[in-house]
Amino acid sequence: MLLEDQPFIPKYFAYDVDLNKQGAPNIQPAIDSVPMLPEDAVPEQGALIIDSRPEKIFKQGHLKGAINLQNATSLKHGWVVS
Repeated sequence: MLLEDQPFIPKYFAYDVDLNKQGAPNIQPAIDSVPMLPEDAVPEQGALIIDSRPEKIFKQGHLKGAINLQNATSLKHGWVVS
C-alpha cells in the first residue's frame, strides 16, 4: 500500500494543504500598516527594536540595542522576540 510506513501526520498538515492550494494571503497590506519611526525618533526605554534592513546597511548604523532580522516578516523569527 502506498501510505504504508509513512511518518506521523501533524494536526496542522491539513491546514497547510488547504493554504498551499489556495495560496497564502497577501502580506503587503499588513507590512504597509506598520508605522515607521521618523529618522529622529527616540525609542522608549526598554523598547524592542527590530531592524529588517539588509545586514550590510544595518552595520553602517542602527539604533542602540536594535536586533537585525533578515526577512523579519517571517513567522520563524517569532521565537527571537517571545
